[in-house]
Amino acid sequence: CVRTDPRTGLDAVAVYDAATGELRFRRQADRPGTGFGASLARWPGSDGRADLLLVGAAQGGAGSGGTVQVFDAVGNLFTTIQGPGAGAQFGHCVIAADDRDGDGAADLYVTSPGLARGFAVSRILSSELPQR
Repeated sequence: CVRTDPRTGLDAVAVYDAATGELRFRRQADRPGTGFGASLARWPGSDGRADLLLVGAAQGGAGSGGTVQVFDAVGNLFTTIQGPGAGAQFGHCVIAADDRDGDGAADLYVTSPGLARGFAVSRILSSELPQR
């Protein structure tokens, strides 16, 4: 579930247990206007044991190039991947996929539509994430 918190004005993501409907965790953007949660994906990660939640924020990050934040199954921030530069809109779309690059790990695709006019530039990032 993604929405803007009316009390803070910050975009927020809430994750619920599919079996019980109970809230598992909630995370929000660090500032307004980042687009936090505009794209979401569940990713098995490199070891396949525990799912990770990928949260795109196409206007987030230090250089406003966008970010993808990776949270573990209980909501702890696992890592943040920064976009390539201002205006890139990195994290506009995040997609978890089977192993496509042959490294043995499930792959993560992230689009950066701001890098090229008329094209959605994507990168495969599975090998770039730290191992758990």
